[in-house]
Amino acid sequence: MRKIVVGGQAYWWSYRTVRDVYCRSKLTLITENRTTKWIVQFTTVDTITAGSPLNEGLRVIKEGQPYALNLNQPKYVAEVLQHVLDMGLNTSAKSVHELNGNDLLAGMGYQDTTGMLI
Repeated sequence: MRKIVVGGQAYWWSYRTVRDVYCRSKLTLITENRTTKWIVQFTTVDTITAGSPLNEGLRVIKEGQPYALNLNQPKYVAEVLQHVLDMGLNTSAKSVHELNGNDLLAGMGYQDTTGMLI
């Protein structure tokens, strides 16, 4: 697990991909005291080189600007985490929240230009 600071708070995160017919990637975000966990799951088409396009930079557009979204880069993890925090999910008790990552990216304004997100 890697540590990241967002909004003055520390969190732990990890990113993993499992390949079968599709690539199923999981971004796990945990509060520093380990009471709240968010599991963000993405489903993409398998690529020849890295398996998941989220490992090598999924081509997306946000607000007219092109990006190569790579969930191994902390800046994108921080952006996803901030969006999750802004959703206002209950963090007062020990909890686990499972989220659809593909829908989350769309809610953040990212548009897949390659058709890799399914």
